[in-house]
This record gives sequence, structure tokens and C-alpha cells, in this order.
Amino acid sequence: MTDWRIINKNTYIDIDSFTELSPDVYQCWMKVKNDDSPQYQKLEQTYNLSIGYSLQEILINCKAYNFSQKGGLFYDTSGKLIFNFQLEYYQLEWTDISPGSVAEVIYNIIVGSYTPPKINPFIAFIESLIVGFLVTIFVGYIFVPYFWENPVTSTIFFAYLFYPWCKYCYNWGLAYKNIWHFIGRFILAHIIIWGIFNGIVNFSNIN
Repeated sequence: MTDWRIINKNTYIDIDSFTELSPDVYQCWMKVKNDDSPQYQKLEQTYNLSIGYSLQEILINCKAYNFSQKGGLFYDTSGKLIFNFQLEYYQLEWTDISPGSVAEVIYNIIVGSYTPPKINPFIAFIESLIVGFLVTIFVGYIFVPYFWENPVTSTIFFAYLFYPWCKYCYNWGLAYKNIWHFIGRFILAHIIIWGIFNGIVNFSNIN
């Protein structure tokens, strides 16, 4: 099982891969998309390959506050494995963890002090309403007219659905743990918001 979480636009961390190898030394796996970094460019030039992404085995020494890359799997744009390496422990080169680096994020996850980037809740609320209205227009006008026929309720519905996405700076992996989390929020929003809306309509019709 893997549980990839987005750290930045090119990097994912598998939360389920964290393993304590020895006191203060932890291992995890990281997925990095090809961002035309010098590392990728050198490999592509050397092996005449087109790299899509890599899976990298990272070691963090919490006591020494440094890290090393123990292994890597490199895939082309179609997902085919094209290159890999694995180092023995004595071959590792350790580098100090620098502020703002991915290694620092991994370290903070290990020690439990990682705080995902968020924006002000009020601003996230306003942005979610804007997103909700735009989604209502797009989905309702093109695909499901029912949403367009009830624009206010639909806007609130989609605003609730996408609020975590807005709160976590449009980072899908931080906003929703997985697709089932998103689907569950969709169902909950549908039950609560549309239930309240239908209740108000029925109450009004009775009176």
C-alpha cells in the first residue's frame, strides 16, 4: 500500500513508507516528476532517455540532522522502468538538511512537527464560494442542468466540497487523503446541503 501526499508541485512523499531502520535513522520513498533539474538532464544526456519521474529512497538521520539518497528507480513518460541504482550503507553520502528543503519536510513529518501550508480560513471560504459558483456554471450549464436551476444551493454545495482544496493552497494531495475521502465529502455535502434545501422547499410549500 502507498499513500502519496503532495509536498510541492513536483514532489510526493509516501506516508506509508516511513520505516525506522535504526535509532534516529528513518527511511521513506519520494516520487519526483521530471522538472528539468540538472540531475535529470545529466541522466537523459548520458543514457539518451526521456525520464518522466523517479522513485527515490531517502534516509534521514534525525540526530545528525542530515539525509542521504540510498536508491532510485527512474521511469520514462510511459511508466516503463529505464534505470535504477541501490547503494550500500557504507557508500552513502550524507548532506546537511537545509531550511525549506524537501528533506526538512520529511524530517518534520518524522518528528511530528510538519504543518501543511494553509491560507487564511476566511480567504479560503471566499475562494471556495467563487470556485463553487464557477463549478456550478460549468457543470450545470454543460452537464447537469439541475445544478444550474438551483445556483445558490449548488454554489454552497460545491464550495463545501472544494473548501479543503482552497484551504491547502490548491494542493489536492493535502486537501483529500484519497479519492474515497473526496467521494465521502461529496456524499455528505449532498445529504446535508440538498437535504436542508429540500426541507426548506417542502416547508414553504406546506405553508
